[in-house]
Amino acid sequence: KRLSNEQTADARSGVLQDLLKAQVHGYCFHRDAAAERELIKRCFDYRDYFVRASSLTRIDPSLLAAVSMTESRCGQFRRSFRSALGLMQVLKPPEGAVKRAREAFGVEIVDWEHNDFHNVVVGGFTIRVYQEWAHGDIVGALLAYHNGPNAKRLKSSDSGWDSPLAEFQARVAFEPCPKSESQAECDHRRLGIIGYPLEVLSHGSALKRYARRFNDTVEMT
Repeated sequence: KRLSNEQTADARSGVLQDLLKAQVHGYCFHRDAAAERELIKRCFDYRDYFVRASSLTRIDPSLLAAVSMTESRCGQFRRSFRSALGLMQVLKPPEGAVKRAREAFGVEIVDWEHNDFHNVVVGGFTIRVYQEWAHGDIVGALLAYHNGPNAKRLKSSDSGWDSPLAEFQARVAFEPCPKSESQAECDHRRLGIIGYPLEVLSHGSALKRYARRFNDTVEMT
């Protein structure tokens, strides 16, 4: 019996979700538990920022913290070699994200370069903008966040993505390596790009496993 297009899409989506869960579990399983707990404790120093930013951006505070864990190890690294800055390693955020931050604060200038809270809020609104591009898909939003100013090239059309994880993994896997990179450098970059959403989601999973609800209490279990 042939499946309808909708049934086929639903089945494919289910397989991708199962694959995603398995990959996230794999990242969690292979990470050093003691180091992860130390990183989580460092993030609790900024818990108030993540919770307050969540109320403005409507992005879960544990996800904001997980992005910060992945990007800057919650403030351990403040400036990347590409000049990304702060807890969320913001680099040339989309204008829509900055505009929403201005409206949320009621100011003309948002100092995301020097103010930690502003940095988290702009990072959160950036995720929100990218999530809208990806039709609500958080994996697609994280892929875009990792690509920063180059995020627009991920859009398969003006309306956004279809199955962003599978589409982008395929695109990265099969596009030619630039001449400026060795094969080893190219493979390492590809692995980092594809694995970024899994890294973030696995940090979020660890945060919920080692700590009680991040937005309710700072007490470690």
